[in-house]
Amino acid sequence: MPADGSQSVRIALPSGPTDLDPRFGSINVSSFRVIEQVFRYLVRKDTNSHIVPDLAERWETPDDRTWVFTLRPDVTFHDGSALTSDDVRYTFETVMDSSFSSPLRGAYHNVRAIETPDSLTIIFKLDQPHAPFLVDLILGIVPRHIAESQGRAFGRAPVGCGPFQFAHWQEDQYVELTAYENFYLGRPKVDKLVFQIMPEATTRLFAVKKGDIDLLVNEFPPEYLPQFESVDRVEIRKSSSVIYEYIGMNLGRGPLQQQSVRRAIALAINRQQMLQSLRGGLGESATGLLSPSHWAFAADVEAMGHDPVQARNLLDEAGYPDPDGMGPKVRFTLEYKCANLESSRQKAEAVQHYLAEVGIGVTVKSFEWATFFDDIRNSRFDLYSLQWVGISDPDIYYRLFHSSGDNRNQYKNAELDVLLERGRQTMDRDMRRDIYIQVQQILARDLPYISLWHPLNLTVINRTLNGFVSYPAGDLESLRSVYRPATANR
Repeated sequence: MPADGSQSVRIALPSGPTDLDPRFGSINVSSFRVIEQVFRYLVRKDTNSHIVPDLAERWETPDDRTWVFTLRPDVTFHDGSALTSDDVRYTFETVMDSSFSSPLRGAYHNVRAIETPDSLTIIFKLDQPHAPFLVDLILGIVPRHIAESQGRAFGRAPVGCGPFQFAHWQEDQYVELTAYENFYLGRPKVDKLVFQIMPEATTRLFAVKKGDIDLLVNEFPPEYLPQFESVDRVEIRKSSSVIYEYIGMNLGRGPLQQQSVRRAIALAINRQQMLQSLRGGLGESATGLLSPSHWAFAADVEAMGHDPVQARNLLDEAGYPDPDGMGPKVRFTLEYKCANLESSRQKAEAVQHYLAEVGIGVTVKSFEWATFFDDIRNSRFDLYSLQWVGISDPDIYYRLFHSSGDNRNQYKNAELDVLLERGRQTMDRDMRRDIYIQVQQILARDLPYISLWHPLNLTVINRTLNGFVSYPAGDLESLRSVYRPATANR
């Protein structure tokens, strides 16, 4: 195989990035797919979702509130400058600065101080023990001298220390990256990555058939699989994931404030039928955020079934009788917001259909991603559906459901708050498992989310590409290792 690489790899994305600064864009999947090629982290996840060294070659914990990291000495940013502990400190301190308005700020409220005794040592001192701290450190490190001078413009032309460097961003069309010659793990084996923005699934299908796209990861409806399987130039790969799809409800609005109404909605939705019709059955029904393979998974949490009769009875008892029995009039109407993507609209229409069967009206409104996500972050919705990608530590429950957390669903529970605080301060894994089993039981009862499924990762890849490895979260970490044999013909 050629050591220097000689070709490009084209990857399809359903929507364009919103920001390529990891301190802002990491919460958006399309942005993150580019960010993970341009930037690196102190630590990262391997193919089994275990935390392993990255920019930090090692770490130690002299006590349960102190974390000391030693950086690799051979890392340079794309402008040729050396990575130092000052860049690491600057990255995290800006995220922690309230005036910077990073959506990731809440993850670091427990950091009391960051010290840099020398250029390769970074010390984090915490206010209290924090079990998931290593996961929190998976944040792309930015070069201080560039990011500080550019401000928010940094996210339009980022500079990192990853395997590929930013070249060009044509809004709503493509993002182009080129191989970084001095990447510390070795130069990538291809010269260029092109992330092609293709909102319509049919466009992505035709692009793969024509050979214009080399890689699709989870970015197509499963019913397209037979068409992909008929294309000789591509291979289909299926693997388990740590992705979680759900329906979120706003507990601060109207009928959704009542637990019995939320339970009725959950019972009205036929999740198995949705999984079959929307994903060809390629997934596993979820009872919560954690997949069955996770060490903290609660096996005894109730799996919500499909029971429209019970759903109607619960709605009657909650004070929302059906005005005309099984006629066209509705008990009440909810607003369902979704992204302007085919898969999002299909899911919304399925929910609309199921809720109509129990007398609940649903108005579906679709928006471009930026508008949609701003509404969700600011609780301007009744219902919506999204997915969480890359779930590893159960402390994600704190971010989503603690009273001081993200709380976009307007859910508050004092008992849960106490458990979530204990869960992140307890260092013993068995004790943490017991805590999070209780957390999962409470959330299954209170239903701020209706769990849908853990989809399989579906990868469509050009057969001429070697070296690509699937990750549970659908990460594209292995793109730096892909190559085409010299004799390959796309």
